Amino acid sequence: MRLDWPGPTQFDGNATNRLYIDDAADTNQHKELEDILQGKRGGPMQMLSQLVAKWLPTMTTRIDIKEDNDGHNITARVGKFGEIKAQQLRNQAGRVMTVQGAGFALVFQFENDVLTLAPSGSQWSDSDMPHTQITTRLGAAGKFSWSGN
Repeated sequence: MRLDWPGPTQFDGNATNRLYIDDAADTNQHKELEDILQGKRGGPMQMLSQLVAKWLPTMTTRIDIKEDNDGHNITARVGKFGEIKAQQLRNQAGRVMTVQGAGFALVFQFENDVLTLAPSGSQWSDSDMPHTQITTRLGAAGKFSWSGN
């Protein structure tokens, strides 16, 4: 998923969004993922979807995810559209650095409201998005489990 926020903050809404779904997903999986990620099934994504003014058509593309170093380094490639490289931060004792109780973790129902600090470098290029190319340098990771009807 790539959200494009006109700003100055995400909560001002008026975002443009596009979903990218792996080309290995069958027709039913594709539909279910669209419904969940567009907030049509309720849950955390329903709140986020209220901030989206324009949904671009979903793109089907190859998505590759690689974890190394016991999952502390993650690279995700989304076809020709984007790449995310994240590395978990560690303190001087070698322990993973986390944040607990942050608003984002609460809203999206991360396990124990915990996020692991994992700064990333991401690059996205999509000619249909308002900002056709973006680069970011922040990130966090966490575990979640959503269930519904």
